[in-house]
Amino acid sequence: MVRIRQMSLVVSHIYREGNACADKLANFGLTLTSADLFWSDELPDSIRGECYRNRLGMPNFRFTTF
Repeated sequence: MVRIRQMSLVVSHIYREGNACADKLANFGLTLTSADLFWSDELPDSIRGECYRNRLGMPNFRFTTF
């Protein structure tokens, strides 16, 4: 309890446009069933482009149509 009282915790929020790679990975995880185990040394093709754009610091915009 002493250590817990000494800790400080900061909670923040980032919109999904701020980290599209993490958003794509989370959506990919939702497609897996509870029995699936995914392990790979490479990114899935559907996520690779977003992660490269993120690494290059390119902006990501999300558009909606009404």
